[in-house]
Amino acid sequence: MENGLFSTDEFTAWSQKYVMFLHVTTRLEGRKHDGLLKEKRFTGFPTMCAMDVSGKVTAKHAGRRDLEPFAETLAKGRVYEALAKQAAAGDKTAQLDLFVKDLELRSYSYAHGMLRYAAMRTDMPKRLRESAQQHLVDLQYAELSRSVRATLATDREGYLKRWNALRLDFFRSGSLPSGYQGSSILRTVMNHARTEENVKLFAAALTKFKECFGSEERNGSRIEMLEKQLEEMRAK
Repeated sequence: MENGLFSTDEFTAWSQKYVMFLHVTTRLEGRKHDGLLKEKRFTGFPTMCAMDVSGKVTAKHAGRRDLEPFAETLAKGRVYEALAKQAAAGDKTAQLDLFVKDLELRSYSYAHGMLRYAAMRTDMPKRLRESAQQHLVDLQYAELSRSVRATLATDREGYLKRWNALRLDFFRSGSLPSGYQGSSILRTVMNHARTEENVKLFAAALTKFKECFGSEERNGSRIEMLEKQLEEMRAK
């Protein structure tokens, strides 16, 4: 990135309006703030976000790394800060909206988020309840995934078994994380079903995949291939 947008005069001029902060995770023992990526509950790098003066994440950047998308992310951060001020002033609706936004930003652990949700859910309209529930599923899956990945270096064979078991458990529970993670779970389940020659499981996962991701143009050819695989399994 430093050889692209970040090295341009346009970015230099634009960045003068903001306080730019760069953190590099090195995993060097004793290095100050080296756990910042984990503390902010980010799952990969490079990660870009907007923060307020206290260091609180107010928006996470997704999409193109260009000035216009960056400006949109910062605008979302300002909306968050305005919402936080309303909530602090006692606005009950803003407090509910802020809680759901904080779940989306992963400002809570799963356990803490569940406790807060249990205390607030009766005051939430259906739209917010459904959004909070999905964010909690995403958060739970992220935390469990991290714990499984931590075993990779010491037990690769066991890691693969635990990884597949985690994804099967989420599918069978009926709670899928959103986006790529949900798609990945369904593909793992279908691969497992093919190996086990479990037609019923494969069909159920394929139905869910089409329901959740069938409208995405890039999945058209994938779905055709999966339907053909299902036909072949049924023909055996």
